[in-house]
Order: sequence, then structure tokens, then C-alpha cells
Amino acid sequence: MRPDCAIVSAADTVTGAAKPKHLRLALAWGIASALAIAAVLPYVFAAMPAMLAKLPVSLPVFAAIQIVQGSAIIALLSWIGLRLGQPLGLDSPFARALVYRTPFPRVSKKALAGACLAGLITGAVLSGLDKAFEPFMPAMTQPLPAAGIAFWKRIVASFYGGIAEELICRLFLMTVISWIVWKTVLKGKTAPSGTAVMIGIVGAALLFGIAHLGAAAQLWPLTPVVIAKVIALNAIGGIVFGLIFSRRGLEHAMCAHFCADIVIQSVAAMA
Repeated sequence: MRPDCAIVSAADTVTGAAKPKHLRLALAWGIASALAIAAVLPYVFAAMPAMLAKLPVSLPVFAAIQIVQGSAIIALLSWIGLRLGQPLGLDSPFARALVYRTPFPRVSKKALAGACLAGLITGAVLSGLDKAFEPFMPAMTQPLPAAGIAFWKRIVASFYGGIAEELICRLFLMTVISWIVWKTVLKGKTAPSGTAVMIGIVGAALLFGIAHLGAAAQLWPLTPVVIAKVIALNAIGGIVFGLIFSRRGLEHAMCAHFCADIVIQSVAAMA
């Protein structure tokens, strides 16, 4: 389960043939995540007007703090993910080539189109499942915050999912889980197996779903149906994006996630 265009293969790493640098690439992803956080803030502010009234600082200062703090954390997580991902064949090959000015990997239009199509289909499926759950959901304890948000804010916010969430959930979390499985089960003595990466894919997806339960609890009582919906819908997307990451690289997963969010936000805007 290695990306065809990966710069570093597991075999190269085990033999010590390739030792790429990671810091500059992690910083580049930190800058990209700063832009992604800035992109999602208009959506967040529109969805949480009550929060704005309670801010201890001015809105520009609050936004700047969120951007600087969030991007610094993501840069650190990216560095960890890039480092641990080296022996696993998990990388961001296109960004690496761009940052370090190395030969650019072969770009497969078919693979890129496939990733985008997978994202569009995933977004449609998740939107459909969300509708299918509606008859079984308990009454909301408060109105949905996202109702009435401008369409442009929804679309721009999709960059956060495509960039920041992929850096956190795939490059960092999925990689860390896969690396731990490789080190504990395989003892790190052989090239990582697809099983270790698959466990990382599923584990990261489930944790991402579980992390959304706190936000869900603000809208519904956490009944079994609510818990199942929140975890399942978030995990399905995570598994799809994780598979793409493991086979094609982080950039393809980002494209898929972005396309999925575009569909989800478009459907939500029409509701």
C-alpha cells in the first residue's frame, strides 16, 4: 500500500539508502494550514455568534491567535508525521519535491481525477446517509448553528478540511498509529506490512469520528443513534481519504477531502 509516486520507499529506509529532510516541508505545511485556518474562520464566526459576544479580545486579535497557534501546532504534527512516515512509505511527495527542489514525481491525471471523483462520491454518500439518519434522530436541543450561513463561507471553509484536517488526521494521526503498530507488532525489523497501515487508516478514522461527539452533544442528547451516526459518517470519509493517502500520497487525499466537503457544504446550503 505504497503511493506510486512516493519519494521514499520502505525498502530504501530499512537499508538506510534514503534519509530525506522534513523540517522545511513541515514548516511549509504549517504556512498552508495558516491559510486554511484563516479560510474557515468566517464560517466559524457565522455559526457561533454567541461566542463572538463573549470574546475577551477583539475579533482580529482572536483570529490572529487562532491562526498562529493552530498553524504552529500543525507544523509540529506534520514534522512528526513526515519523520515517522518515512519507513512506512507515507509522505507528501509533490510538496516535498516543490519545497526541496527535487525532481517532480510523475503526475498521473487519471490518479488525480480518481481521487477527486472518490471525494465527490464520498461527499454524496455521506450527505445521503445524513438524510437517512434524520427520522431516527432525537429532537435537537438547539438550532443547527450552520443554518443560513452564506454559500461562499461554506465553500471557502472546505479548504480547512482539505488541508488542515488531512495534515492532522492522515499525515500525523494515521501515520503515528501505523508506526506504533509496526514497531510493536513487527518490532520494526522488517518492511512495514499493509496491515499496519490499514490499522492506522481505520484507527485514525474512528478517532476522528469520536472527536466529533463533543460538538454533537451540543446539538442532540448522545443517544446510541446519534453516536453511531457521528462516528460512522466521519469514519467513512476518513477511511476513503486514508486509503488514497497510503496509495497516492497526501496531496491526492487532500484533493479528495476538499471535493467531499464541497459536495457536503453544497447539499447543506440547499437544505
